[in-house]
Amino acid sequence: MRERLVVTLVGMTLAVIALFGVPRAYETADLITDREREAVGRTVQLAATAVEARRASGAPVDSGFLRSLAGDDERITVTTPDGTTAVTGDPVGDDAFTATRELSGGGEVVVQRGRDAVDERISDALTPLVLLALLLAVLSAVVGFVLARRLAHPFRRLADSARVLGTGRFDVEVPHSRVPEAEALGDALRATARQLDDLVTRERQLAVTASHELRTPVTSLRLVLEDLSYWPQTPPDVAQELTAAMGELDRLDAAIGELLVDRKGANLGQAVEVDLVRLVAGTIDRFREPAREAGRSVRLGGDDEATVTVVPGPVAQVVEALMDNALAHGEGVVSVTVTRRPAYDEIAVDDEGERTAAPGVIHQVRGVGGGLSAISLLAESMGGQLLVDDTPTTRYVLRLPRRDASDVLA
Repeated sequence: MRERLVVTLVGMTLAVIALFGVPRAYETADLITDREREAVGRTVQLAATAVEARRASGAPVDSGFLRSLAGDDERITVTTPDGTTAVTGDPVGDDAFTATRELSGGGEVVVQRGRDAVDERISDALTPLVLLALLLAVLSAVVGFVLARRLAHPFRRLADSARVLGTGRFDVEVPHSRVPEAEALGDALRATARQLDDLVTRERQLAVTASHELRTPVTSLRLVLEDLSYWPQTPPDVAQELTAAMGELDRLDAAIGELLVDRKGANLGQAVEVDLVRLVAGTIDRFREPAREAGRSVRLGGDDEATVTVVPGPVAQVVEALMDNALAHGEGVVSVTVTRRPAYDEIAVDDEGERTAAPGVIHQVRGVGGGLSAISLLAESMGGQLLVDDTPTTRYVLRLPRRDASDVLA
C-alpha cells in the first residue's frame, strides 16, 4: 500500500512538471533564441555604422579594427566594393545566427554568432528549472512516503489485530483510528471478535458441561454393572453378559471423550510448534513496566527451552489473566516458571501474597479474581487444567498435556 501511494504521488508530481515544465522550457528556449537574433541584428547595425565612419575617415578597415567590434563567439566579415574582405572571429557552423547589412558606397557587413554559445545560454537558463523539477520530485517522494506511512499505519495495526484474532485470542484490543475507513474496519473486527468470543465460549461451556453430564452417568452405570457381576446371586451367564456390557460402556466413554476433546479444541485456532519459554517470555514482557511502577518485579525461571505443539493464542491469554490477577491481588515479586514434566508441560505464576483459595483444580472460582473461572474453562478447552497449588503463598499452575499423553489429565 505504501509503495503504491508513493508511486502515485511521485507520478502525479512528474505529470504536473511535464505539463507545466516542458512548455516552459520550450518557451524559455524560444525567448533566448529570439534575443540572440535581436543581439546579432544590433551588432550588424553597429558594425555597419562603425565601418562607414572608418571609411569616411580614410582609415583602413582590417581584422584588427573589426576585432574591437566583435563580441564573444561572433564572426564579422566586411566585403568592399572591389571584393576585398576583412574577417575577424573563428569560423561558425552553418546553423549560426546570421545578419547582413549593405554599406553605403558598396559592400556589406555580415555578423554571425555560433549556436554553441546560444545552446549554452539556454542550458544555463533551463538548469534551475531542471533542478527545481528534481527537487519537487524528491520532495513529493518524501511527502508521499510520510503520508503513506501515516495512512498505512492504522491498517497495519488492524492486520496485526486480525492475526492475533486468528490465533484464538478473541480478547484482542482492536485499536481506534481517526481514518474513517480504518475505524470502520476496526468496528467490524471488534464486532467479529465479540461474536466469535461469545460463540466459542458457549461451545466450550457446552463441551465441558457435556463432559461431566455424559461421563458421570456412564461411569455410575458401569460401577453398578460391575457390582452386579460380582454378586453371588448373579448367574454366571448373566455375569458374562454384564462384563460384555461394561466393555461396551468403556467404548462409549472413550468415544464421548474423543468427541468432546475434539469439540473443545475445535475453535481454539491452529496448533503450531513453538518454544513455550519464548511464548511465555513475550507474554509477560508487557507486565514488567506496570510491575515496576507498583514497586514490584517480574521474574521468569524454569527450563531454558520447551518445544511444544499448542495453539499460542489461548496459552498467552491464560498467562495474561494470571499475570493480571497476580498484579491486582498479589504481593511482592511475581515469578513465572516454565517446567517440562514427563507427561505434561507446566506454567506456574506465583507471588508472595498469602494463598486464599483452596488448593486443587479450578472449575468455578469465587473470591480469587473474577476472570479466572472463564480462564479455567479455556484451560479445559485446551485439554489442560488450571489449579491452585498447595503452597503457603499464591501459586496458580497451568498444565498442558502432551499430545502423546493427553490421557494423563483426562
